[in-house]
Amino acid sequence: MVDSDEIYRSLYTVQQLSSPFNGGVLSESIISPKYKRTYANRKYGVILSQENVNVVNQASTNQGSGKEKGFSNIMSLLYNDGLSDRRNAFRSKFITLLGLSTNDVSPEDYAKFYREVLSQKTTIMQINPKKEYKIGTKVVTGEQIRNAIVTYQNSLIDKKEEKHNEIVGYLPKIQAVIAKEDSFDKLPDDLLKFACDNNYPIVLI
Repeated sequence: MVDSDEIYRSLYTVQQLSSPFNGGVLSESIISPKYKRTYANRKYGVILSQENVNVVNQASTNQGSGKEKGFSNIMSLLYNDGLSDRRNAFRSKFITLLGLSTNDVSPEDYAKFYREVLSQKTTIMQINPKKEYKIGTKVVTGEQIRNAIVTYQNSLIDKKEEKHNEIVGYLPKIQAVIAKEDSFDKLPDDLLKFACDNNYPIVLI
């Protein structure tokens, strides 16, 4: 989400940062049409698609990761002991939601499972609910995997709309322009121009 005072310039900056030539790292959030709390409750921005392997970490609250994320900042997010729960949150909660113990799945087993099953998925619809998958010595179904992912994602969304979550990701792709408005008539000209110039669809929530 961007500042409403400089919509076009800010959206253009996000676009440049998401270019492979620039290698940008951005703060992102998961929202839903029902619970749509955004950073500072901002109204305009973009919808991003993120490759799973490019997610640095995630938290159910604002991490305060900073406006400028240099290499040292990212290394801190990745390896700071105080943030290790955020870096490993998905792994530990995902395994638990599958009905397994983290002691049952070694880091190597999880890495292999993640690489082979999850890393290239962009939607849970790509996981066959009837198929069985091995994670270490354990076997789980696609349906269990789907349910675990949805439950974890929902845990990141604030149900009271009092705060926003933050995901730090590398090289996200812009999929659409987003606006917290109930009518296209209310959209600012700069937002419309950016969407038109780049052939992005506009999503109202």
